[in-house]
Amino acid sequence: EALVPRPTGRRRTTAAQLQATARLSGALPALDKGRVLSAFKQGASPMGFSPSVVHMVDVLFGYSWSTDWQEGWPRLVWPSQEALVSETGLTLSGIKKRLRRLIDLGLIRAHDIGTGRRWGRRDKKTGRILQSCGFDLSPIGERMLEFLAAAAEHEARQQEARALRGACSATSRAALSLTDHALEEGLAGANWLALAEAVRHLAATARLQKDPMQLVPLAGRLRLLHDQV
Repeated sequence: EALVPRPTGRRRTTAAQLQATARLSGALPALDKGRVLSAFKQGASPMGFSPSVVHMVDVLFGYSWSTDWQEGWPRLVWPSQEALVSETGLTLSGIKKRLRRLIDLGLIRAHDIGTGRRWGRRDKKTGRILQSCGFDLSPIGERMLEFLAAAAEHEARQQEARALRGACSATSRAALSLTDHALEEGLAGANWLALAEAVRHLAATARLQKDPMQLVPLAGRLRLLHDQV
């Protein structure tokens, strides 16, 4: 007879969560909360995080105190399900799905008993978190350099793409200037209309591309067409 595991109230650890947090040490250096959130938002799109993930992280950071990001201090938040529903406009099921998504992505860690009830207690003098049941934001802080590196690589690729699109545009203008001259003078030796149309087609394709790997061959084909003209 198959044994059915009893509910424990604990969250299940998933393979995705383990993979996403495998390189994290759990160290809590002093960080600036605003800079951590800014770094995450810069790297979110290049790393493939959806707008819904970014929004949920933004909401959770709103419950964190700036002082929580001192060295060695816990970075936990404990908003209730009702508060999150009210703030995001999502259903309770939607909230659970988004929180699970953040956990699987290695952005937060769960410190709760699986009931949805969260609470916390701070030192009245220092404000340091003494006990809590909620979500740990420290993985985002520890991955700050990863987010910044992803953002920098994305910006470098964007700059390269802009330069290549500019080169394609310049080459196409030069080629079309020559085909216009050939048509005005009635020069023989080539189908100037067909060449001009080929140049325009490649130039239009290049204007829509954002990936340098796609733009490099387009730039090469435009140079060949220019040389042919």
